[in-house]
Amino acid sequence: MVDVCFVAMADNASSQSKPKIITDTKIPGTQVPDVSQALGESERQKQWMSRVAVSTAVMAAIAAVGSSMGTGHLNQAMFEQIREADQWSFYQAKSIKEAILESRIETAEALKQSVSDADREKLKRYAGEKDGIRKAAEDCKQLSDMHMAKYLKMSRAATAAQIGIALAAIALLLKKNIYWAMAILGGLIGAVYLVMGLLVG
Repeated sequence: MVDVCFVAMADNASSQSKPKIITDTKIPGTQVPDVSQALGESERQKQWMSRVAVSTAVMAAIAAVGSSMGTGHLNQAMFEQIREADQWSFYQAKSIKEAILESRIETAEALKQSVSDADREKLKRYAGEKDGIRKAAEDCKQLSDMHMAKYLKMSRAATAAQIGIALAAIALLLKKNIYWAMAILGGLIGAVYLVMGLLVG
């Protein structure tokens, strides 16, 4: 009789020391727990956990889209910055050629020498080319700024959604609505930033 009681007490103590697992069942093709198969939970609690799981999936989608698009816009911003630098280097090269030609023409005029029409036409052409190059550099800067603004919005969307996912996990563990509400708020902030990122430019 004593042995039986001892075994029962040992089993009870071991069961209390083990952490409670919501469910071992995963949604097929993922590592996400299938909360509909949760053990020892009421139907109402299962429904609540299902809602938390759905909101987590939505936030994960926002985070994935924001992160992917943000990286693309960051790469594009860097590419436009490189193009802008190339255009300004080209502009400087044209300016140097223009300055040398101007100096040669001024020297010839000071020495009462004739200046060829080809040199005068070339000087005008350099001035026109410089205007085009400067415009191209300014366009590259505008594109770079636009892509950088999109990147910032997208990265904030991904960050807010990831914070929401973490809060949703805490809500599931502690079964507290307050953490789920905070998670939804994080997801909404992420969605707003995602829309703002799409509308920039």
